[in-house]
Amino acid sequence: MLLEVLAEASRNPRVRPVVVASYHAVTAHLAARIRADAATGRISAGTDPDTAATFIVAAFDGLLARSAVDSAVQSAAIPALLRDLARSLLQPVAAPSPRRKGGQP
Repeated sequence: MLLEVLAEASRNPRVRPVVVASYHAVTAHLAARIRADAATGRISAGTDPDTAATFIVAAFDGLLARSAVDSAVQSAAIPALLRDLARSLLQPVAAPSPRRKGGQP
């Protein structure tokens, strides 16, 4: 259904703003959650929340589209795939271990 809605939005000027507003709302909500989690140290503070949210939403769309045509991508597996992707993208980066003089650990 998502593919049909996106196709209609691409050609129908009355549908497009509704779809765009929906994407903006979802992306803004996700970006706010990323900001909040970054502030508490649960995820990397170095990640741009808006970019990460856009990427995650686009990955969701891509996985749904792929599941429509590729039986190797099961729609039931998409939430777990997105969770793993988000964790990889947003995980805090460990500080490098200090090195002693001469470059030796």
